Amino acid sequence: MLHAFRVALAFLTVLVLVTQFAIPHGAWMLITVLVVIGSLPHLGSVFRKAGQRIAGTVIGGVAGILAIVLHRYSVPLSYGWMVLFAGLSSYFALGRADYIALLSGITMAVVAGYGDNDINGALWRSANVLAGALIALGFASLLPQKAVNHWKYLLADNLREAGMLYARLRHHELAPSGEIEAAFARLNARLTKQRSLFPAVCKEVPISARELEHIQLLQRGILTTLDLLGETGAQRLERDEHQCLEEACEKEQLLIKHTLLGMAHALRFDRPDRLQPVQDEREHDLAALPSTEFGFEGRGYLWLTLKLLDQVERLNRQILDSAPYWCAVGLVVGPPKGVGGGSLSE
Repeated sequence: MLHAFRVALAFLTVLVLVTQFAIPHGAWMLITVLVVIGSLPHLGSVFRKAGQRIAGTVIGGVAGILAIVLHRYSVPLSYGWMVLFAGLSSYFALGRADYIALLSGITMAVVAGYGDNDINGALWRSANVLAGALIALGFASLLPQKAVNHWKYLLADNLREAGMLYARLRHHELAPSGEIEAAFARLNARLTKQRSLFPAVCKEVPISARELEHIQLLQRGILTTLDLLGETGAQRLERDEHQCLEEACEKEQLLIKHTLLGMAHALRFDRPDRLQPVQDEREHDLAALPSTEFGFEGRGYLWLTLKLLDQVERLNRQILDSAPYWCAVGLVVGPPKGVGGGSLSE
């Protein structure tokens, strides 16, 4: 709702500005406002889109004006330049600067027309696009929805639901298969949404995409190990054996649960003090646990528990290291719509 209000207010402002001052070709300013912020609620995404829009407009505008100038001296030369530039923009549109390249070609065609457009009109179109991008940036800064906040809420919800799910698995409290599948579907859906926010997050705070990817991989590894633990506990172990295993690694299991829930609380409420203290890197040794009294499936369950503990501790370390980027980064309006805790009860 806030995003829709901000876009509508920006459009109204530009509409009044264009009509009151009779700005030539003012429709391009209106179009640019919608292109830049229409579908991008997060500040980092808007800065990225506006930068691309400005770069594409400048490059395409210069190319279009050059085509108009050439048309005055040689029509074939003007058309040859336009064809060459269109080919180059299409070629580079297949690479990393795809939007800039494509927009450059479109802007060149709009500015130059058939090469016989009025040069004043071409300059007005280019100026209006640049002005629209700057106005969009200004309105995007009003009560901004930051991608880093959205990302940390999604991560917090995943860690909280993973912690509650693990609490049920370790006590052999098996929910109906449909409920477990729904829980993993929610976890994976949030994981996918987090990845889509990486470019915007990197624009808002000085965290690298590599660090975000590391957190993403650790999170996915935790979900995979949880799934394997659920399969082992549900299908391979008798309840009595499961109870003996629970007693054998109770300390490790409690640490897993408390670390997961502590990370979730720290992220959601900007409380890095709720994270577990970082310890020296260490390997959890299966030999330290009384595993010889269990069969193959029991030893596998113990190994998965230690594997999960290692993954959780590594994720805790990574989140603690990145705390300066996500803790109190700015005005937090609240969790975006659709971002909430899981339905599994503790």
